[in-house]
Amino acid sequence: MSYAYLTNQESPPMQFDWCGNEGPIDFSAGWTFSVKLTSLNSNTTVLTKSSNIVGRALMPNVVVFWSAGELAALTPGKYRVYLTATSGSNDRVFNPLNPPVITILASPT
Repeated sequence: MSYAYLTNQESPPMQFDWCGNEGPIDFSAGWTFSVKLTSLNSNTTVLTKSSNIVGRALMPNVVVFWSAGELAALTPGKYRVYLTATSGSNDRVFNPLNPPVITILASPT
């Protein structure tokens, strides 16, 4: 799963299909979410986001909305996406075979 975004524009949402042992996880109530972006080169966290992330009962069951300018501070390049869901003291980390990657592109001038 990969996405490409321009730095200064409102970007389409990232959509996650997250399943457990018994199929899709119902994230519609009682969960909060956070996303971390890390540089592919250094694995350093460059952005953490915990707002405008919505859990749902049906697939895609987690949707991350990016507002205009939210990615503007990032240097163009590739970043790995880490998604965590929390309910009480229970943390779940989205861990697919191929973790999502965002490519940040410089906006045209």
